[in-house]
Amino acid sequence: MQNELVIKLASLAGQIMLEAGGETYRVEDTINRILTSYGITNAQSFVMPTGLVISGEHLDGTTVSLVRRVNAINVDLEKISMINDLSRRITQDKITPDEFEEGLKEISLSPYYPLWLTLMMTGFAALCFTMIFRGTIREAICAFFAGITVYIFKRIAKGFRLNFFLQNAVGGITAVLIGSLFKQMNIIPTISIMVIGTIMLLVPGITITNAIRDTFQGDYISGVTRGVEAFVTASGIAFGTAIGFVLTGVM
Repeated sequence: MQNELVIKLASLAGQIMLEAGGETYRVEDTINRILTSYGITNAQSFVMPTGLVISGEHLDGTTVSLVRRVNAINVDLEKISMINDLSRRITQDKITPDEFEEGLKEISLSPYYPLWLTLMMTGFAALCFTMIFRGTIREAICAFFAGITVYIFKRIAKGFRLNFFLQNAVGGITAVLIGSLFKQMNIIPTISIMVIGTIMLLVPGITITNAIRDTFQGDYISGVTRGVEAFVTASGIAFGTAIGFVLTGVM
């Protein structure tokens, strides 16, 4: 029974890491470390961006395996760090499976950043990107409010269970429409730089990075999967932005 519990806990840890945006090889390494630390023999794990398979052997030679499906991804690097720290405590502090389970529950239920802070940081990021692309102070301030609006509309689109292509298309359209509104109010002369600074929020940077790292680690299935995801996401951004420019006729 304890071996079955350990395998369930290892799979839960891997699921939390995948949902938080962890790389495939890091998830596999963490799962294998947990299993071997609790004495599971012949520990094996196969992880993909959409799920994972784990197996291990009892002392009597019988094999236990488990499959978990991963549907949602909400990048949270803090949770990945917390899982890594918790898994290290297994060997350092010799925590029991029950204590490990409690730690996983705390991490799984840990609150995300407050909405107001997320909105402020999203707007500030759009402002900084606009300044990097040599935008004016007015364009940067407009990008601040546009970034907040894009985040809100993308979150609404996610609430309607739209796929990530359409979610990013909604974000691209929103960025252009908000920029067009500011131009109509004669606050900024053009919207190009402001829109670029705003849609940088949507660029799948972590997905691209993970695709490259997984590929270099030899996880070609995960690398290609994440690469395709990044391509589709970028296509959604481009599609939404193009539709926005067509609708407004503003450049």
